[in-house]
Amino acid sequence: MGNISVRTLSYSLLKTEDVAIELEELKVAPQHDDPSPRALSSVISVLINSGDSIKALQILEQFTPDLAFPGSEVYLILSSQAFIDLIRENSVIEALELAQKLLSQYKESTIKVWNYINQEFCEIKINEIMGLLCYVSPIESVLGYLLNEKQREKVAEIVNLRLNPEDEKKSYFCNAGKIWKCLKKKSK
Repeated sequence: MGNISVRTLSYSLLKTEDVAIELEELKVAPQHDDPSPRALSSVISVLINSGDSIKALQILEQFTPDLAFPGSEVYLILSSQAFIDLIRENSVIEALELAQKLLSQYKESTIKVWNYINQEFCEIKINEIMGLLCYVSPIESVLGYLLNEKQREKVAEIVNLRLNPEDEKKSYFCNAGKIWKCLKKKSK
């Protein structure tokens, strides 16, 4: 490919200079026109864990449109995480705008979230997540577990499992459910 810089390459791939510059700073920019799911996973994980789920969604929409289309599991999880991150930053107006733009039409849909109190995944409706707007101190609310840092890690894990489905067999959270079912059967 010659001496094309990461910034030039990222810009041509991502169609936005802001994303290209930030990816260059992260030192995880995709290195070719069609990055592998593994290469994409590393970029996506860094973005989600740094609180930039929207940028992660934009990249996935470009490179994996069959995975990140509006209404898909990945779209809803990342949009919801972006909303949660805005609430965490106390950017209520931006969170409300994001909810209206990306989430309102899917308010009855459910997504998986990590409940660090119970140490398990649970399903929650999008409109319940949007309920974070109702609290003066969302971290102290019944939904406060959504604002925990572990939530980002689990979102990244779910998205990466969708990008690399062969890893699902190796995943702790997938195997834990299977082990639990086996233990229940054995105890009967």
